[in-house]
Amino acid sequence: MKTNRPNILVIQADQLAAKYLGAYGFAIASKPHIDSLAASDAYDNGAECTSSTPTFAHYLRNHFPEE
Repeated sequence: MKTNRPNILVIQADQLAAKYLGAYGFAIASKPHIDSLAASDAYDNGAECTSSTPTFAHYLRNHFPEE
């Protein structure tokens, strides 16, 4: 059965402490992609997310409803 749904891979890293990121002044290790995300107003897991705030999963469900 063929579907029009895309294959989406979400990669999350939970072992990156802010004190070890260049965006927060740590210059020993190079992490240009993470620093770029931080510079473009990325959120962290400490940001408040109310139940009325749509998440990535909500957008996917609305864009790709059950077939």
